[in-house]
Amino acid sequence: MGNKSVNYVIAAWSGLRRGKPRPTRNYKKYFEDRTYFLRFHLDFALKKQKNISHVTIVAPFNSEEEPKEFARYLADMPAEINGIEVTVLRRENVGVSFGSFSFAFEKLGAEWDYYIFNEDDHIPIAKDFDEKLITALEDAGPQCGCMCTWLRRDKHYKKNPVIGHLFSVAKSSVLSNVAKVNEGKLPYKLDVYSGLSADEFSHGFTKARYKISDMTDKYCAAYVKGDGRIWWVGGDRPSEYKVKGKEALIVPIEMWENHNREQREKAGM
Repeated sequence: MGNKSVNYVIAAWSGLRRGKPRPTRNYKKYFEDRTYFLRFHLDFALKKQKNISHVTIVAPFNSEEEPKEFARYLADMPAEINGIEVTVLRRENVGVSFGSFSFAFEKLGAEWDYYIFNEDDHIPIAKDFDEKLITALEDAGPQCGCMCTWLRRDKHYKKNPVIGHLFSVAKSSVLSNVAKVNEGKLPYKLDVYSGLSADEFSHGFTKARYKISDMTDKYCAAYVKGDGRIWWVGGDRPSEYKVKGKEALIVPIEMWENHNREQREKAGM
């Protein structure tokens, strides 16, 4: 498919996840160091990528409890990592991750061919994950405006499916068209926390006459739900991160850590 330029946008956060700690999720390392998810993510993802030419970190201001080490970590972020340029953006805390994605595109524009969107606490574990996302998007045809890991199609979303797992890719040209018909920005819910931001963001593509597709025909993925449970999409929890031949694209950081600890223990290491 030739050379591609990709802006990889990471929605970061320094506060409690989903409003309060969940007993089903391992927060120990994160609570000890609020930079942990972001540091781990950057180190891990940049070793797995193929086409990423720019990383954008968007971190809303956490006026209530932003640790000094988190603000210092962002302030000291190098301008490039392993030859990949890095931009750090700070913003008002509204619209959760979709607000951060919108803000990144608003500030940085369509300089790159593609935007890939992700959150700091979920890591892409598939080699050349960005190439896999782009290939799936291209294979879906020009009417596919966004390719995500999992699309919600339950009873509330049968007619208008929305992004369920936000690890996704879109062409910059498409994002420009979406912004044009949505008051100049990628839409999201204008409050501190609302799951409906996914709906607003998704419907922006529909309004611009694009479809959203997912990759569950070929890949599986895991994510943390609002109640702290970890869910697999594209199949049941796989063995060795595969289910019925489907490779896992992305998992929560603590799942990767726990899985590898279990494998070391089995091997007697």
